[in-house]
Amino acid sequence: MPERLTIHWRFFLKWIIANTLAIVFLVPFLPYIFPRNSVSTDAVQVTVDFLPFILIVGIVGGGLQGAVLADQFHNRQITLFWALTYILGATTSFFLLLNIDQVGAKLLNGALAGAIGGNLEWIILRRHVHRAPWWILVKMIGLMFGALSNALSILAILVTGFVLAWLVCDPIQQHKPAAAE
Repeated sequence: MPERLTIHWRFFLKWIIANTLAIVFLVPFLPYIFPRNSVSTDAVQVTVDFLPFILIVGIVGGGLQGAVLADQFHNRQITLFWALTYILGATTSFFLLLNIDQVGAKLLNGALAGAIGGNLEWIILRRHVHRAPWWILVKMIGLMFGALSNALSILAILVTGFVLAWLVCDPIQQHKPAAAE
């Protein structure tokens, strides 16, 4: 008999709200961060120009996502570590996807950025859920298609949230020391 698919819907809703809040917070700043015709091809100048934005994305997006995970696993340290992995993943994604117009290159670079970010986040998830390697695959697919358009980015958030809500339904039991009697 096939295993029944179990989804933690409350977690899914919190994940979607966290990502929505991050988008709502960040979108008004995009015209100031990405003015038209200001993208330099000099890697050092690009780093200087966009590092503050990458840090803000990591702190806001990663912090909100990390807070949802910290609440789920009752471990506040996850918020900081998830934000740090998010910053590293966002940095990778930014540089891999900068000035790419070809669909094939966007898909490939999105998959690579997802693999890097997914592996970083897997380091955290593997301590809390049994099927953590699935996160790497879903992160790759999410960033791969999210790199193509905003609409697909929203779909990727929904799909990755759904998979993560499935993953948290099978937590690794944390062994707590027995109380002294």
